[in-house]
Amino acid sequence: MSESELQEAEDFLRSRPTVDVTAVDISPNPAALTDELNLEVDFYLDVPVTNGVWDIEYMVDSVTKRLNINILFTSS
Repeated sequence: MSESELQEAEDFLRSRPTVDVTAVDISPNPAALTDELNLEVDFYLDVPVTNGVWDIEYMVDSVTKRLNINILFTSS
């Protein structure tokens, strides 16, 4: 990546809203692997967001394989 491309990427990221996650609660805990989990996320945005989405994945990382499991995707 060239210096100008790097600067452009950094400028783009600075223009994005900042999401500050203040708390995450997963319940019940402990739970069986096949049980439903409840996920509560408290967060703060530094600017209003329109057409925002949440895309939440669970990553299983073992010695031999990494697996991403889609948990939630909300459309705007």
